[in-house]
Parts: sequence; C-alpha cells; structure tokens
Amino acid sequence: MRKKSRQMAEYIAPGLEQGGQKFEYREKKINGKNTEYLIGNPGIIILVTSPYPRDNLENLIKTAKQQLGPDKITLPVFYKDGQNYFRSAAFTFQTSLKSMKYKEKPGYSLSHYPDEQIRNMIALTPAEISTAKNKGIITYYQPESQKLHELIKTYEFQPVTYRRRPGPWPETEQSERIMLYANAQEHTAPLRATNKQITKIKKE
Repeated sequence: MRKKSRQMAEYIAPGLEQGGQKFEYREKKINGKNTEYLIGNPGIIILVTSPYPRDNLENLIKTAKQQLGPDKITLPVFYKDGQNYFRSAAFTFQTSLKSMKYKEKPGYSLSHYPDEQIRNMIALTPAEISTAKNKGIITYYQPESQKLHELIKTYEFQPVTYRRRPGPWPETEQSERIMLYANAQEHTAPLRATNKQITKIKKE
C-alpha cells in the first residue's frame, strides 16, 4: 500500500504547497498499524489506502489531536479505488440494491428511489462512517484512470431509508452502512487543507 500512499502524497503535498501549506510525507507505526501521512505546521493528513479495523482510524485521529493540539488539522484522506473505499452499493455489495428497488425481499424496499440515486449509493466502511459523522464530509484522492482525472474529490452523505412491509414495526428504517452521496465537488491545485476537508483555492 506504500505505492498508493506515495502516489497520494506526490499529488496532495505539491498542491497544498501551491496553496501556501507545507507538508512532508512520513511513515510510522502508530497504535500498532503502519501509517502513512503528511505532516507539517498546519497539522497531519492521514493517507488511508488499506482497510482499518473498527474504531482504529478514529482512535488514531484522537491520538494525533492529543499530540498536536486541538487547533491543528487532523484529517483523513481516503484512496478512492472502489474496492477498499467508496464502494458502490448498487453493483458490488453482496445484497444487490439494484434488485431491491423492484422487490421487497426480505421486506425492505428501495422503490421510492430513482435509478440515478440507486447508482449513487455507497457501502461505507466503519472508517468512512466515523469520518462522515465527525467531519460532515469525506475527502477522497481519486487516481487517474482511463475515464477519470487525478484530483481531490469531496462528498457529503445521507443515510439510505428503506421502506418496509406493513407490520408491527416502523414503516421506514435507515441503513447504518449504505449512504447516498450528494454535493460531490472536484478540487485541483492550488489546494487548502482544513480540519474538515481539502478544497481548491478559488481565485479572486
């Protein structure tokens, strides 16, 4: 995973430096896990490329905040590969949401969502869920591919709501893992990191 983290660092660090923030790439074992990150006077940006066990990323951020101080940036950035992170719930999740749109087995229906929203449903990992909860937004590094440009992309998420068959239970239920993304934004250099996200600096 070091190749991925270095790829992230080689894109993010120069972009932030163009925006006036200097960070350097580092590797260190923190809380028992090999961790790659960018460190600088503004704070720390954790480069998340591999799966984190439940609560581990949140505990890492808490440790960093305790060491750096409450005013410093402690921001995770996820590698958007569609496998470890930003996984499509509609096409890759074990219980296909695409089929659930048209039938209510085992009693949960998504028929009230249009196809476009079904395609925008993401199966978030515990690390992504905690980030969305704590930051209100998730920052991803998007690598270059045949169809996509290399850039930073941010998303806001809202829980998917299932409709249920009539019975002695609530008519609707929110998913704990499946989220619908909204307000997707693309960001290229010059970049600016905050404790919430990385964004493009707009020219005045």
